[in-house]
Amino acid sequence: MAERILSRRNLLRFFGIATGGMAVKPCLWPYMATAQDPPRANTVEPSTGPEPNSRCNSVGPYFTEPQKAPLLLLTDRPVQLETLRHYFLTPFTPNEAFYVRWHLEGIPNAVDLKEWKLRIEGDVKKPIALSMSDLIQKFKPISIAAVNQCSGNSRSRDGLSKIPAGMGVTLRGIAFSGFGGVVCAEVSDDGGKTWAAATLGEDHGPYSFRAWEMPWTPKSPGRYSLAVRATDQKNNTQPDEPVWNPGGYLWNRIERQEMVVGNAS
Repeated sequence: MAERILSRRNLLRFFGIATGGMAVKPCLWPYMATAQDPPRANTVEPSTGPEPNSRCNSVGPYFTEPQKAPLLLLTDRPVQLETLRHYFLTPFTPNEAFYVRWHLEGIPNAVDLKEWKLRIEGDVKKPIALSMSDLIQKFKPISIAAVNQCSGNSRSRDGLSKIPAGMGVTLRGIAFSGFGGVVCAEVSDDGGKTWAAATLGEDHGPYSFRAWEMPWTPKSPGRYSLAVRATDQKNNTQPDEPVWNPGGYLWNRIERQEMVVGNAS
């Protein structure tokens, strides 16, 4: 069954988000893929506005760089490319679909690994530089599931979504916290007055996304305000008060998605 994301991200206090926000099932979405699927450029429909595209909630066009899947072009000077929303249906994003943030003059198209160095400097006791061979030979490889997000990434929202009364849908999304694993995700359909626990998905570790979902059936026509909040293992719960600043950082309040429920006839 195809699904459509309703709200891009809901944040968890100072550090986290419920990325992917809410998805409603069933509804129509022309192209679906898992995060492990290879890029298929010919399946991505063009989008240049004036209304947001339902796949990524933006009026920007798609753009493909070498070794990248089609991504949403935010700016070209510097280059900023946004991951499309269907990749958030799974916890892991493939390299070719990973977002791009670049703030330097030139864009490297090749790297000489014999000359390349990983430099660790700044607020450290002893700056160091490590070559690729140093990393391979001197360190034990480990794998950690972790969220990587641009700290200035703005949150986007859909407009009004409409479904008929009595139609069962599934609200779903993903959440994470910077202080520990997510242990609870709650959904409200009355703007935050009352909350119901959602079902959490697989736990990939304290630094990873945690999927959640909850079935929802509106019984009567009217307007509903859907909201989601998350709580981590240290009992930090997503607040409803924004942290305002000119750059838009630390936007962590509970987001709301307005839903119009009509007659089933």
